[in-house]
Amino acid sequence: MNIIARQIRRSFALRLSLMIVAIATVVFIVAIGELFHRSRTATREAAIAQATQVLNNVTQHMTALLSEVEVATHNTEWQVLENLQPDTLLQLSRNIVELNPLLDGCSIAMERNFFKDQGKYFSAYSYRSDENHIETEQEGNESYFYFGMDWYSIPMIRGRACWIDPFADSNDITGNNRGLIVSYCKPLELPDGERIGVISTDLSLRKLSQELSKERLYPESYFLLCDSRGKIIASSKGEITEEEVDNNHNIVLDNSLPHTDWKVIIVCPKSDIFRGYYQLIYIVITIVIFGLLLLWTFCYFVVRSNVARLQMLAAKTEDMANGRFDTPIPQTRRKDDIGQLQNSFSQMQASLADYVANLERMKMESEQRNEELGVAKGIAEASDKRKSAFIQDMSHQIRTPLNIISGFAQILRENHRMMSEEESLELSRDMQRNGYIISTIIDNWSMTSALDKVKELPREDLVTANMLCHEAVSNVLFQQRDDVMLNIETAERDIRLKTDKKSVLKILSELLHNADKFTTEGAITIGCQQLNSRFMAFYVADTGCGIAPENHERVFEPFMKVDEFCEGLGLGLPLCRRLAELLKGEIVLDARYNAGARFVLKLPI
Repeated sequence: MNIIARQIRRSFALRLSLMIVAIATVVFIVAIGELFHRSRTATREAAIAQATQVLNNVTQHMTALLSEVEVATHNTEWQVLENLQPDTLLQLSRNIVELNPLLDGCSIAMERNFFKDQGKYFSAYSYRSDENHIETEQEGNESYFYFGMDWYSIPMIRGRACWIDPFADSNDITGNNRGLIVSYCKPLELPDGERIGVISTDLSLRKLSQELSKERLYPESYFLLCDSRGKIIASSKGEITEEEVDNNHNIVLDNSLPHTDWKVIIVCPKSDIFRGYYQLIYIVITIVIFGLLLLWTFCYFVVRSNVARLQMLAAKTEDMANGRFDTPIPQTRRKDDIGQLQNSFSQMQASLADYVANLERMKMESEQRNEELGVAKGIAEASDKRKSAFIQDMSHQIRTPLNIISGFAQILRENHRMMSEEESLELSRDMQRNGYIISTIIDNWSMTSALDKVKELPREDLVTANMLCHEAVSNVLFQQRDDVMLNIETAERDIRLKTDKKSVLKILSELLHNADKFTTEGAITIGCQQLNSRFMAFYVADTGCGIAPENHERVFEPFMKVDEFCEGLGLGLPLCRRLAELLKGEIVLDARYNAGARFVLKLPI
């Protein structure tokens, strides 16, 4: 080992080739690991899909099997109700077993003392013996008290047909013992609703297991049938425990059987599913190891041939370091990195001249950058001035309503006893409106900042257009003017649209607030109408001072105010247009409307 380590330290070519192989090994491991992970996932998903299909087929087969038993039972029921004689019931129980090879037995059990000449008990019972002969007998006595058994008591209590979980069919009197069976039991009812007994058809678990064995997906896969308590009642594999099923080595899927509380389960061992996958792993690992050995051999010889030229350049460089600058370094026609390095030494003088020229160029670039910095400084100073003007405007917009609120609060505090109720109410409304102005200014400012980097708003609210109009009106605190009417024009057909309710209400509320601010007489109207199958239009119109045509687009620019002395920061309409764009819609000022101002909001339905 020491000899190998010493050789690696001394040979740069060997170290470099080993490093390349190590990196390639890591890349191979990561790539192949990801490939096998995806392959395993795909194999598992395909196996689950295939197992689900086979499970559905088996479930349909078992459903058809149980349905056949149910149909046979229902077909016999009406014959029983038409022929309520002991001998006839014995014959009917025998007939249903003879005509239906699936059945292992049938019992027609009557209520206590139904046939008084037969005593307290009467149950006509037919079953297949071990020799496949059909035996018919009358059951019921103190030892075989069938009234308390599940197959009789449960359907009588429920009053409907049902499948009974497995039980041991054993009658000590007749000597009949046919192992575990399941029964389909249906109460016998007279036309007046009186329950007079139960007809029960039996199916052995042995036959159910045989039916489950007809399908097999993998060599070691198997099917199970479980009762309502999760207990295994039939298996295509024979004896099996729940611990064998519930472990990490199997993929287990289940389906419910209709009209029962039972489940059909398919168990697929992972060793069967991934057998081909594991074989592929061994083959690929062998190929990768062999490929890495070939790669290392190739890299070693390629690196070794190139390092020889580097060793020559190192010797020449050492001569130059010792003062022997006349040592010639030949030019080479190689175009790779080593050839370029060799030619660079012969071009050193030319490089020095280029270096001086580069210094001059850098000086000119520095002067140009200084000029650019001066321009940037001017822009920054102008930006500072705009920021100061904005802060002053915002301070004024907030301080003015605050002063009004403060003044009115002082008047109310000092003179509230001398003021009439109407005057007090008027002051309260003015205070509330100025508070609403402050809230609107701060809300617009914060929303404008928050939406800078937002590309799209989620449209997940299902709302009606008429409801949005009414709710927007309720959100705005209007000035109390006797000469201004508020109209709501709703659509005849209330259209539902999927959008962001909060953003739409913000747009409509802002438009209503602006209309109220600039309308001193006339009317403010909000309404909606469907443009086509894809778009809905909302509009807010007023009879105020209107907006000049040259300002129709400028009003949507941030901080733009047509009247510098009016309240607000000039953010309301730009915010409305931004919200409309994020909702895949648009907002425009209707140029055809000349009675004031009319804004139209178009939104997708």
